[in-house]
Amino acid sequence: PELGDQATTYTAARPNVYFSQGLQAKKSKDIRRNYNMAWGYGEGDDYKEFSSVNARPWLGPKFWCPNQQGSADGNNYKIFRYSDAILMLAECYCETGDNETAVKYLNMTRTRAGLQPYTFRTVPRLQEEIRNERARELFWECGRRTDLIRFGKFNVGYSWQWKGGVKEGKDTETFRALMPIPSSELNANSN
Repeated sequence: PELGDQATTYTAARPNVYFSQGLQAKKSKDIRRNYNMAWGYGEGDDYKEFSSVNARPWLGPKFWCPNQQGSADGNNYKIFRYSDAILMLAECYCETGDNETAVKYLNMTRTRAGLQPYTFRTVPRLQEEIRNERARELFWECGRRTDLIRFGKFNVGYSWQWKGGVKEGKDTETFRALMPIPSSELNANSN
């Protein structure tokens, strides 16, 4: 009822299994899980599990807004957050070899979220943990694709097409995958 009478209970987008069972599992001690994902609604004795979550939850209260229209709302979303700056500092210090300071900044977001402080092991593990922490902290705030491109983890070299009912893969040029040419432009140019 707090969403208004125009809100819908469905959404076109849901957290994937990798995120909801790996990076921020339902039984995790990470306090952000209750804001990023919703397995149910209500509190205390009034809590009810959603009947249709299966292995993946719905987007959580972080995305709920009074008087929603469908699954859209009129919020002005923050485009830059303090925790984003803190994690950028962790990334920068890691890339310049100051792992102790990188861990210090990484742990600022981890401990605030109720997670144990990260202990440095190796540079690749620290880089991976910074990526994962950015995914947990900035969940669904539209920066994940850019992060994966920056970290060199975005899958850019493959595209799929259907031929005679069979799905075939083919290599694509990297710049086309990162900055695709609109199909209307491709159709207008026979070359």
